Amino acid sequence: MRAEGKTTPVRQTGRFEIEQAFYTDLAMPDMLYARIIRARDAPGELEVVAAPELPEGYTIYTADDIPGKNSVTLGDIQTGIFASSRISYAGEPVGILVGPDLSEIDRLLEGIEVSVLPNSNRSTMPPPLAERILCAGTTAPESIYAQAEIKVDGEYSILLKPPLCAEYTGCLAAYDGHGLTVYSPSSQISQVRKTTAGVLAIPETLVTVRKTIATEHNCNSMLQNCLTAAQAALASFLQGRPVKLEYTKSEHESYVQNTLPVIISHKTAINTNGMLDAMVIQISASGGDYCPFAQEILDRLVIAASGIYRPKALKITGRIYKTPGPPVGMHFPRIDYQSFFAVESHLQKIAQTINMSPLELRNKNSAENALFRQSFPFAFNLANRDQVLQTLASVSDYSRKYTAYSLNARDRRSETRKSSADPVRGMGLAVAFEGSVFLGSEIGFADQRLEVAMEKDGSVVITSYQTSLSIQAIWTRIASEELKVPLEKIRIQGDFEYGKEPHIPEHSFDNIGVMVSLLRKCCGALQKQRFRKPLPIRVTQTITTAQRKAWNQKEFIGVPFFSASTGAAAVELEVDPYTYCVTIRHIWIVIDCGEIFSPDEAVRTIKTTARQALATLIPTQVFNSTDITISFIKQDGEARQIGNLIYRILPASYANALSQALCASISVLPLFEDTLRAEAARLSGMIQEEA
Repeated sequence: MRAEGKTTPVRQTGRFEIEQAFYTDLAMPDMLYARIIRARDAPGELEVVAAPELPEGYTIYTADDIPGKNSVTLGDIQTGIFASSRISYAGEPVGILVGPDLSEIDRLLEGIEVSVLPNSNRSTMPPPLAERILCAGTTAPESIYAQAEIKVDGEYSILLKPPLCAEYTGCLAAYDGHGLTVYSPSSQISQVRKTTAGVLAIPETLVTVRKTIATEHNCNSMLQNCLTAAQAALASFLQGRPVKLEYTKSEHESYVQNTLPVIISHKTAINTNGMLDAMVIQISASGGDYCPFAQEILDRLVIAASGIYRPKALKITGRIYKTPGPPVGMHFPRIDYQSFFAVESHLQKIAQTINMSPLELRNKNSAENALFRQSFPFAFNLANRDQVLQTLASVSDYSRKYTAYSLNARDRRSETRKSSADPVRGMGLAVAFEGSVFLGSEIGFADQRLEVAMEKDGSVVITSYQTSLSIQAIWTRIASEELKVPLEKIRIQGDFEYGKEPHIPEHSFDNIGVMVSLLRKCCGALQKQRFRKPLPIRVTQTITTAQRKAWNQKEFIGVPFFSASTGAAAVELEVDPYTYCVTIRHIWIVIDCGEIFSPDEAVRTIKTTARQALATLIPTQVFNSTDITISFIKQDGEARQIGNLIYRILPASYANALSQALCASISVLPLFEDTLRAEAARLSGMIQEEA
């Protein structure tokens, strides 16, 4: 949470301008504050929301005060702005408390009673919120597994902390008697306008949305931003004054950063040559009362479940279940990291079981080297995956170190060797891909578009949501080169005409692979027209119909992504046998992502992301940039996204190194020092006996 700052007075101007500020820094004359009133007990029937006599200037509004629709719709989810009868989970909003002093509001909240009559009726088990069953190969995988001589089973779970946020969820709404202005960090302007207009029963043309700085890309944040906008808008509408609604830290963590817990089990049959004969994978997740875009989340987990490997037979069963509790979401840029952690950790366990090098096992079973060429439902353009692994092995000296540490581990397991106080070491690797733009997305990622205009004076305007400064610099340089226009005559603006703002989330515009492709198409079309047609000329480009049709969502087959990058990581670490303090000796990362516009910036971004990822795994250790070596495969082809590839490869490579060091199989992360000792004892009995 960022530090409190001086508020910035704002005024209601413009219909779709982007506000270069956090909503928490904004202030308006005569502004009120608000907090959400939540049910403490659930499930049950809401009886009454009662409060002691409130001081003058403080008011409670509930579902009964809504003049329009008491609902917000996002994807396949429809939920109430405030609960009116049924309470489904503890913490469900039942009203809003408004007043001039935020500290007094917090005090008054303690005295508000939300009476809920418990529901004694036991309902049947509800159907899953989402389900996906996939089979591939020529033989039933369960049969192969049942008859196999070599079987390896494992269950894996990882739950990384969500990214740090600069402010907690909320918004500022101002109704002046003629129209409504909402200052919101929502990534979907059109959805906020539609929801608030429906709640107030006013035309959408009377709603102005001012986009403030966004720091969350969680599907829960998309829903909660629409909810807070509607709740604050209702209070402002009824009060006739601006209202700022802010979540507390506890609310933000419980209802926005409530990340989907996933358990993935692997059952694998391996032949004596180390080939994967069959993989039976089960994905189970607890989705809370509801999970926005549950099917899309599950589909992405299923697509990533077998990683880059192609067994002879494959079955994946995935389900997200409805469970008691608040809605659960997922951070979209990292959406499938749990599947990659599971499959890469399982490959390590297989290698240890059959006494084969993890590198050799991966090379044998990657898609490029698979002996079985059965029909596989997904097609990826990962042509350089073998080169990625070879380069990683070379730069990290993986084979020699892994062999040396394996021999050391064998000696430690020997009863003839005395206990040693020397640190034990491990070497781990993992490989994964990052898909850009899932073509089966409910959210509309495949609807990405970009507009480039050349004005009468020869200047160029790129219309887009606000992106990072580094991406803006790349776009400006490309447009300058393609159109032969000076850099100073190119600008990026984020104002959209009424009804033409993007329906897709804001962070879609940070996808460098897709957006650069669209930008170059726009520039190419402009270049052809600029000398034949009078200025101004506007060109819009989208993902083509042919690209969309490459993926069949109904049949769940084809090319699921616009593009994909490949990465691999190796981690060398050591563990103190007494304190179980983990020290990272070095990290090597190799990435194939096509054209790189700024290698130095790419290296800095990857190192920063790596340190952030490691901080969630080992919070007590500080990592230096010198501990990380980055390598890129030959830079050719279109640029491909790498922003969150690190979260798909680093946790598993860390766990695999830890597994070798502890002579165990680490299947759960994060695993901190206070639990590592007990976990290691349970897994391998390695802990030294204390005097």
